[in-house]
Amino acid sequence: MPRQTVLTRVVDRQRVAVLLKREATRRLRERLQALWWLSEGMPAVDVAAKLGRCRQTVAAFVERYNAQGLRGVRQVGRGPGRQATLQARHHQALARWIRAGPRACGYGVNLWTCKLLAHHVSKEWGLTLSDESLRRTLHHLGARLLRSRHQLPTVPVWRRREKNDTSVGS
Repeated sequence: MPRQTVLTRVVDRQRVAVLLKREATRRLRERLQALWWLSEGMPAVDVAAKLGRCRQTVAAFVERYNAQGLRGVRQVGRGPGRQATLQARHHQALARWIRAGPRACGYGVNLWTCKLLAHHVSKEWGLTLSDESLRRTLHHLGARLLRSRHQLPTVPVWRRREKNDTSVGS
């Protein structure tokens, strides 16, 4: 049987109402709304269903509120997330490679592509990166992989013709 989710602190409903009206952060509004409904006596399972969350999430809100009050509920943070594959030392080497170009790294082309750069990272460090991850890293470094812009050759003046004229070079 699941644990009972119980508020052990008294909820200052006036303060919660004010915060609900002015708060822009969706996650904090959700937590405040959960406190409001729980203070009205609604079961945590029903509150979770209304919010579209699981009961354990609502229980975590309540646990933080019971321990720290509104200050604890207002600390809207994210989890640590996944660790970055490339560290700062990798960023420095990556920037050096980009400045030097692929020819300096032993490739027979003039411009880096994401696939080629990812291959080089894999060859040098044994790390597998997606193209998108590499693009984000390059953006963070302030670098972009640009393609050369092809320009059509211009027609010399002596070969140009008047509009609707069919003669060439006359």
